[in-house]
Amino acid sequence: MAPSGRHICMAALPLNTAEHLAVLAREASDLGFTVCWLSFVSEEMSHATGGFCEGTTAISSRDDFVAHLESHESVAVFLQSTYPEHYPEWFWGVSAQAQFCFAGYGAILDTWEWGHYQLPSLKSCAWLLAETAFVRDKYLEHGNDPSRVVVTGNPLMYELRRRLSGSGETRAPRRTILWAPHWSMTWFEYKRGYSRWQETVHAVLQVAKDAASVDFVVRPHPLFLRQLSQGFDDDSGANSDEYTKAFHELLQLDNVSLSSSGFVDDILRSDVLLTDGIGIIAYFAATGRPMAVIRDSDTPPFNSAGQRLVRASDVVSNTDEIVAWLSEKALGPSVLISADRVALSRELYPAWTASPLSIWADQLRP
Repeated sequence: MAPSGRHICMAALPLNTAEHLAVLAREASDLGFTVCWLSFVSEEMSHATGGFCEGTTAISSRDDFVAHLESHESVAVFLQSTYPEHYPEWFWGVSAQAQFCFAGYGAILDTWEWGHYQLPSLKSCAWLLAETAFVRDKYLEHGNDPSRVVVTGNPLMYELRRRLSGSGETRAPRRTILWAPHWSMTWFEYKRGYSRWQETVHAVLQVAKDAASVDFVVRPHPLFLRQLSQGFDDDSGANSDEYTKAFHELLQLDNVSLSSSGFVDDILRSDVLLTDGIGIIAYFAATGRPMAVIRDSDTPPFNSAGQRLVRASDVVSNTDEIVAWLSEKALGPSVLISADRVALSRELYPAWTASPLSIWADQLRP
């Protein structure tokens, strides 16, 4: 039988990666659910950067959490993350009462199977909402209960396509280039991660100075900004003042801004994307607009979907190549939409007629 309640809790973290949850919350409200936002501060998250949405209730103990669930007759608690260290030690022991659900937090294009499909905390989830059949199969391959896994599509992809197809979106009058640097400087057995910001920052600075009539939006991963302020834990030279000074000089230019907008908002307002990864590649491909992926022989591998998206994009690997590509996109003729990249996006991330939350909610019916 379906649960009697019509209430959903969103378990948020003090990281600026909660847009999946925000989309799900809007979808839930549209379906008649009441929604609340809860915060759980662990030792790991005590120094995190970011904040919570207005009206978030802080939960400080197991008893408080159980009492909240019971008083609201909550159907589910949607998680922003399944990394155990992001929550207090007692948190996962409430899984039987909480009905944890996880719908991801970004398109999966890397090959980190442990973090995506094998975490013990996934077994504590009543529902796993998979963005694609590939992700569903990975969940099942690693022993997750098939009755708890449902393919719903990617929440942010659904929201992006919904807005792309609407008539209410307005574009900026000036050409806009989005630079989205990834955060990882180390990636398990690989000496370097996906991040190539030190190869990129001087190139963006040079072209931004040359193309004063073009707007540049810098959208770093939230952890990138924390690493920039605290220092990077590798020997690549990223801590050099040469790079940090160039980054801060870039942000002082009149035609450059550090993003304070939503993820989907930044994609919709941008004509061009320059990035070293990872998930934003999948989302921007849905627009068909030009993008370049910065990678070299030391870049960690992408999964099969990531490889196909990268092959369908331009690839640059050093500062000179980045300058040449950026200059062409900034100062060249009007950018063109790639119908092939849009078609590939729809093949990899099929367009659903119902929202991810709606598809999940249908599973609750008797």
